[in-house]
Amino acid sequence: FFFLILRPPPRSTPLYSSAASDVYKRQSLTGLNLRNTGFQDEGVAAIGAALGANKTLQNLNLGGNSITAKGAKGLSLGISNHPALKILHLGNNALKCEGVAELSKGLIMNTCLTQLDLSRNTIGMTGSEAISNVISTNKSLTHLILSRNEKSMKFGNGLLLNKTLTHLNLEGCMEVGEEFANGIQKNKTLEYIGIGNNTIDVALLMQMAQGLIFNNSLKVLNLNGIIGRSTKVVKNMFPELLLKNKSITELSLNNANGLSPAFRVEILRALERNSSIRKLELESRWENNVSKEEHLFEGLKNNTALNYLNITGLILKKNGGSSLAKMLEVNNAITYLHIANCALGNEGAAGLFQALAVNKSISALNLSENSISILEPSSFLKALKVNRSLAHLDLSKNQIGSPGADIIAEGLLMNRTLTHLDLKGNHIGNIGCRNIANTLLKGCCLCYLNLKKNYFSGDDGIALKEICAQWGQCHVIIQPPPLQ
Repeated sequence: FFFLILRPPPRSTPLYSSAASDVYKRQSLTGLNLRNTGFQDEGVAAIGAALGANKTLQNLNLGGNSITAKGAKGLSLGISNHPALKILHLGNNALKCEGVAELSKGLIMNTCLTQLDLSRNTIGMTGSEAISNVISTNKSLTHLILSRNEKSMKFGNGLLLNKTLTHLNLEGCMEVGEEFANGIQKNKTLEYIGIGNNTIDVALLMQMAQGLIFNNSLKVLNLNGIIGRSTKVVKNMFPELLLKNKSITELSLNNANGLSPAFRVEILRALERNSSIRKLELESRWENNVSKEEHLFEGLKNNTALNYLNITGLILKKNGGSSLAKMLEVNNAITYLHIANCALGNEGAAGLFQALAVNKSISALNLSENSISILEPSSFLKALKVNRSLAHLDLSKNQIGSPGADIIAEGLLMNRTLTHLDLKGNHIGNIGCRNIANTLLKGCCLCYLNLKKNYFSGDDGIALKEICAQWGQCHVIIQPPPLQ
């Protein structure tokens, strides 16, 4: 096995000549990374010609080289009958429709390639039609990335005939049309679909959704950032999809413009009867994303499948925080919980730590940006003393100050599982810094501690670094240099 990453040769020798020579001569060469090396068309044509004599290259990265149709034509000849090439990266070039048309001539004949990246190539309608023709006849391609191309891309007919494609990424590059919706509805091999950051027509999205309800192959559905009227259909579609589909394990709806808190409530409720979703992302950055639902997490109490939940930005406050805590007291399936920027406040945080004293599954908890200014000693200390699963805790960008740092320092001495702690931006002063330093000196399980932006004086920061260097077990991050 041999993988080559080329560096610029002497100025008298063109880089592409050196690379082409390696492809010709090194019959043990399996990987070649030429990303962002300024090859352009002449160099890529030379590589294409060299591939004719090479029988071993499996991974070729030509991303970021301003390749146009001229270079694609030469490369197409090289890959048409190559017996080993499996992975080809051509992202962030200038292929456009003409270049993809040239490349497709070689791809149709190729019987070995499994992964193809054509992202960021300004591919429009004509180019997407050429790609559709490729996947309708190609028998080896499993991964296709077309993200960040022109919105005029049309894609779908090839999905009706393709029997090998498992991963398709079309994020931010198309207006989903009838052909694509029909292709998704009838395709039986796709395991991953990424069509986020697109505008999808209402009727077509509903057509696609109806197909997915009874789909048995799809595992990951990425609709992050979908925009426009399509959100109305999503509100009606996904509760039913979660109730009936038995194959989807990951669903991402982060920052979907127009999806209200009420919709997120319906999604969470639908999980009560879902037994397949393992990872759910409902993060939102939109304003006024407030939920007043008292039983928001009721549906997750008896769910035994979901282990990753991200609801960052869903404003919980008192009622939502209380519902979350009650759920965690019963649920022992969720291991990763991301609830940053949810306005839990002191009361919500206290209830959550009470639940952690009972919960036996949470291993990573993100509570950053939750306006926590007071850590309630009894609940926090009990959680750290009793809990045996929590390993990562993020309390960054709150306002726990020096009193909170004192409580944390005390709790760390009781705990034997917490290894990563983030306290960045909590206004911890000199006293809090010294207490944490003493805790590290006495011995705890931490191996990572982030104390950036806590405004303690230079002497305390230097002392803490010296303690960590002496002890050697914990990696501590402090803003360099410590403030004087």
